[in-house]
Amino acid sequence: MPSLRFLGVAAAAAVATVAAADQPFSASIVEPADREVVRTFDGASSGDEKLHGVEGTLYSVAADGYTDGPFYVANITAPTHYGAGYAYGRLLANESVSNFKALFSHEFPKEWQGLLLDG
Repeated sequence: MPSLRFLGVAAAAAVATVAAADQPFSASIVEPADREVVRTFDGASSGDEKLHGVEGTLYSVAADGYTDGPFYVANITAPTHYGAGYAYGRLLANESVSNFKALFSHEFPKEWQGLLLDG
């Protein structure tokens, strides 16, 4: 069975930057800084036979001119779709919850709706 390899690269070699809102878009190419390992996943150490051969690493990359903070690069190698999805979930769980909470606090700012997210 062929191995699936996912490399989530938004722009590892180049990042487009946007000028101020009152000026037109101006793209420029910049070199990203070194990537930092945020977390790793090794399916072999999980004890689950379905995750044998699954490996993943989540990197954080900062680049000059990219003002939204560092962006993430997920490098996942898996023999099955299940393994790839599982590794993706394990690697990006914290970031997904943070994104979900930010979205809902913006769209549904009432306090009682915020309580639903904390439960």
